[in-house]
Formats: sequence, C-alpha cells, structure tokens
Amino acid sequence: MSLGIGISLISIHQTPAIAQQLTQKKKILPPPPPPSRGVPGNRTVSASMSGNCDLNLIALAPQFTATTPGKTTERSVWGQTIAQHPTFWFFIPATSTSTQLEFSLQNSQEEDIYRTRVSTPQQPGIIGIQIPTSQQSLQLDRNYHWTLKAKVACGTSTPNRVYVDGWVTRVNLPEATQQTNRDSYAQKGIWYDAVTSLARQRLTKPNDVRLQQDWIELLESGNLETIIKQPLLKL
Repeated sequence: MSLGIGISLISIHQTPAIAQQLTQKKKILPPPPPPSRGVPGNRTVSASMSGNCDLNLIALAPQFTATTPGKTTERSVWGQTIAQHPTFWFFIPATSTSTQLEFSLQNSQEEDIYRTRVSTPQQPGIIGIQIPTSQQSLQLDRNYHWTLKAKVACGTSTPNRVYVDGWVTRVNLPEATQQTNRDSYAQKGIWYDAVTSLARQRLTKPNDVRLQQDWIELLESGNLETIIKQPLLKL
C-alpha cells in the first residue's frame, strides 16, 4: 500500500512586507515533556555514504533530553494527539530513485497498527503520512510507537538502513474544545494536531503571510528551526 505524494510545493519567501510581519511574533509554548519514561526515540538521523548518497531524515516531533543521576543522557521523542487516526510529518531530503521508505505504527506490545511503503518524493520537502480511517483507531491514554525507515542503495555498496522514531499518545479534550484551532492545539500541547492543522492550511493558502509566520513560530517552539524554510509537499 503506497501513499501518493504530489510535487506541489510551498516555499517561504521573506519579502519586505513579510519580514515586517514576522517581527510581530506571538509566544507559543514549547510542547510538554513526556509524563514518564519509556518513550525513547530519534527524530533526526543522518546516513553518509560514498557516491553522494547522504540522507538526513527529520521527524516533525518534539524531542526531549534528560540526564539521570548517573549522568546518563536519555532522549525521548513524544507528543500528543486527539485524533483517532493522526497524521505524522517528516522532512525527506533529496533521494535517489533506489531509496525505499516504510512507515509503521505499533502499540506498546509491538503489534502493527499500520504499516505501509511510502512513495519517495522527487524533490526534498516535508510530507505527511496519515493513518487511514480504515485502520484501528488509537485508544485513549496509550503510547504508540511510530517509525519511518529508509533503505538507501548507492552504487554497488551494501544498502544503508536508517530510521527516525518516536511516540504518540491520544488524549481526550472536553467536547467544547474539540473543534479548536491550530493555536489552541499548540497551547494545549497537542503537537501532532497543531502541525497537521497548520500544514493543511498552508497547503490550501500558500501565499498567506500569517500562516507562514505561524509555521515559523510553531517549529521554533519545537526546536525545528533547521527545516523552517523547507517546502511542504502536497499529499
């Protein structure tokens, strides 16, 4: 099963008018930290091989680091959603036609909820992968483990396998706040939905300066400044 990905792109071009508006920032709180341990992950991975086959995957997910009393650094990648079938977003760099991408979502018992091959974008950019409504819904207050794997072949060398991974927990909001906007999602710590809501609006209105600024502020709140200017690839 494949996810079709178009090549309609959105770029941030900072004209003088846009630059002036970007100086008027509102404060977006950073995502809340994981409520407990047990959600390790890596939101960034880099594979470097000979033959110009570098690959740097980045997941648009909150990452946290903590140092234990024994001075061991632990990294967690975790965020919340209210969606039964959430969407996950990733930056995919320029890849060769031989690159293979696979996305999976598993429950805490390592049982597949969803697994699919992902079409390799023809241009670098940010893609969204949505869990189909035909698949099992995420249950409330349970951790689910997502992974995006890449297998990169370069010439005659052995394919290099790399991946980014993290966790998502579905939470419940009072019915009165279910139909919230992207700003409310971010303020309530519903990270995955904040990204999805804003990304879909930017795909619909690629020249909206306000949406461009909101995108910058949201990614900055998650320490994802390095991919702020990367284009969104239309689903």
